Amino acid sequence: MAITGKAGAWGILLRSEIDPDTVQSVKERIDLFGGHEDIDVFQRLDSPRAFVSLLVLHELAHLQNDWPQAKENDCDAWAFERLPFSENL
Repeated sequence: MAITGKAGAWGILLRSEIDPDTVQSVKERIDLFGGHEDIDVFQRLDSPRAFVSLLVLHELAHLQNDWPQAKENDCDAWAFERLPFSENL
């Protein structure tokens, strides 16, 4: 979740634990609505590090672009554009 403080400071909140069902649900939503035909979402986000990196970038997209929740697909696209394609993720 992206938050903005009273003084304009940004913050990103993540759950302390993310269970496999939540991961699967997010991947399915991105795959179904994200418009990423050229990316295998399930393969690209197969590591916890890649998945959390995408979550953080997604929330950063809300903050940096001042996008509301209605722009979820745009945030996903923005995040994927910035997600490093590395074997280490």
